[in-house]
Amino acid sequence: MERATIIAEGRVQGVGYRDFIDRAAVELGLKGQVKNLQNKSVEIVCEGEKETIEKFLKAIKIEKYPIKVSILKVEYSRPTGEFQEFTFVFGNKDDETFERLCLGALYLQEIRQSVDGVSSTLSSKLDSVSSTLSSK
Repeated sequence: MERATIIAEGRVQGVGYRDFIDRAAVELGLKGQVKNLQNKSVEIVCEGEKETIEKFLKAIKIEKYPIKVSILKVEYSRPTGEFQEFTFVFGNKDDETFERLCLGALYLQEIRQSVDGVSSTLSSKLDSVSSTLSSK
């Protein structure tokens, strides 16, 4: 068993990164916690088998909009066994609520852009079919 303290830097706050961390850790059976730090980075503390932690590190080095992890700083130590599961450590409720609202708005904007793109493509194809049918 190992304990890893990981600092993720980049665009990692206000983009759903902690949710991704939580899902990845739970899927891999890691125990620990994730929290935002004042300097806009994210701290992850996890305990598990070293091979599992290595898989976890690969999974959380994300560079897919809106998340962009530029640096993962990892420090290994002896496990303490203090965690029963993987959890979030939430900050100020007002800040957390604002962050979630902003994140929701960001995802809605992405969905709208995707729908607009599909709509534009579909409209173009319908125009092409329509002009082909009217020329016959």
